[in-house]
Amino acid sequence: MLRSVKLKRRYYAILLAVGLYLLLCSFSREASQDSIDLDALNRILDGKLEAYMREVRDTKGYLMLNDTTHLEAKQKALACFVDKGTWTQDDDSNRLTYQPDNSCLQKANSASLQASVTDLCSTISSKKVLLVGSEATHHLHTLWLDALDEGHTCLGPEFCTFHHVCLPPAMRTAASLGEPRFKRLPRDQDLAELGSALVRFSLSSSLLVPDSPRVYSEVRVDARTGVRARDSNWLEQARRSQVVVMNRGPLPAPAATYNVSDGPDALERWQVPWRGVLEQIATDDYVGSDGRLSRIDRLVNAALDVTLRSMLPEVIETLALMREDDVVSKNSLIWHGAWYKQPRCASGKPSSSNILSEVLSPSLDPWTLYHNLQAPALKRLSPGKDVSLPNLTALDRAKSVASLEERRKRSDCIRHSGTSPGGRVLQVVFLRSLDFLLASGSQQYLYKWPSSDLLIMGMTASAGGSEAQEAANMYDNSERAYSMTPD
Repeated sequence: MLRSVKLKRRYYAILLAVGLYLLLCSFSREASQDSIDLDALNRILDGKLEAYMREVRDTKGYLMLNDTTHLEAKQKALACFVDKGTWTQDDDSNRLTYQPDNSCLQKANSASLQASVTDLCSTISSKKVLLVGSEATHHLHTLWLDALDEGHTCLGPEFCTFHHVCLPPAMRTAASLGEPRFKRLPRDQDLAELGSALVRFSLSSSLLVPDSPRVYSEVRVDARTGVRARDSNWLEQARRSQVVVMNRGPLPAPAATYNVSDGPDALERWQVPWRGVLEQIATDDYVGSDGRLSRIDRLVNAALDVTLRSMLPEVIETLALMREDDVVSKNSLIWHGAWYKQPRCASGKPSSSNILSEVLSPSLDPWTLYHNLQAPALKRLSPGKDVSLPNLTALDRAKSVASLEERRKRSDCIRHSGTSPGGRVLQVVFLRSLDFLLASGSQQYLYKWPSSDLLIMGMTASAGGSEAQEAANMYDNSERAYSMTPD
C-alpha cells in the first residue's frame, strides 16, 4: 500500500516536471523569437495579391497595363530622395537636421523645408487640394500648415473647413496674426489673381463611399475593431478639387484587446484579451521556422488577414467608384504612404541601428506591432505589382524618424511635432514628394477598363488643367452658398 502511494507520487512528480519543462520550452521559444521573417511575409503578400488581382480581373473586368516603367521610375526617385539623405547635428544646439538627396528628384535647388514650401506653392498655384484619410493624413495636413507659417489653425480632424494658403507676402503677414472666426471661401478668380491655393481635409478612416449620403450621419461601428467609424462625405469634396491626396491607413487593434492595464508586465499578459481575436483568424500562412504557430505568428496572421480580406478589397472598390465618377476621374489622385510607430515612442525602449528589425520586433507590445505589421502589406501595393497604387512616398523609409521621439501614448505615436526631428523629416519628405509628382504632370496608368481609357487613379496629363478645373467648377455655386463657415 505504502509502495503504491510512493509510486503514484513519483508518477505525478514526473508528469509535473514534464509539464513545467514543456511550458518553459514554449516560453523559451517565444523569448527566442527575436525577429519576424520579412522576406517570408513579403512572399506571402505577393502571392496573395497576385491571386486576388487575378480574380478581380476575371470577375469584374479590370485590366492592367503592362508598362509601369514610368511609375517605377517615380517611386525609385522618391525612395532615393529619402534613402540617400544625410543627418547633420549642430555643434552648439545639438539640433538634428535631415537633408534628403534633392538630386534624386532632378532638382537643382535646396531640399530645405522653406524651399520645399516655396516650390509646392508654385506648383499648386490656383488649385484646390483635398487631403482625405485617417488621423495620419490629418497630421500631414497639420505639418503642411505649420511649414507654411501663415497662421492657419484647425480645430481637429472632424472640424476642419478650409485653408487659403500660399498667399502673397503682404497678405501672409496679415494672416499670420490669426485667422478670422468666419472665413469666406475664395473664388477661383481670387486663387488665380493671387496665385494662391485652397487646402482642405476630409476625415475618412475607411474611404467609405455609401449609396446614400445619409449613412454619414448614422453611428456606424466597425465590426472588425468594435470602434466607431469616422467618415465624412469626402467624395463631394473631391469633386470640387483638382488634387486629391488620400490614404487608407492600418486598422487599430480590436477594442476588446485593450482590456488590460498598460503596466510593465502587460506584454506577458496580452494573449488573454487577444485570445478571442486570434482564434477567429482564418489564415495560418505565416508560420515560424519550427513549423509551430506561436502567439507572435498568430498576430502576424491577424495583420495579414485584416489587410488582405478587408482593407484591400475595400480600397479597390473605392478606386473603382472614383474611376466611374466623371469629375473625380479627371483629377490628380495621389496615394500617400504610411509610417511605422516607433518603438521608443510606443514603449520607451532604446533604439538600435537596425530600424526595420525594431519596428517589427516581437518584443514590441502587440498593439504597436499589429499596426506596424500592416505597413509592409500596404506598402506592397506599389508600382510593379498588380495593385499599382502610386504611393506619394514611402514615408516609413525615413529612418531618421525612428528613435528620436520620447515615449508618449501609443495612440499618439503616429504624430510628430513639427519642431521634432521626426516631424521635420515628414514635412520635407511629404511636401517635396508632393511637388515632385504634381510638377511632373506625366500620365500614370493604373487600372483600365476594357471600354475606356479613363484612369481609375493616377497623375493625368491634364492634371489640374482646364478639364479638371471645369469639372470642379460645376460644384462651386452650391459650395459657395455655404462659404461663410465658422472656423
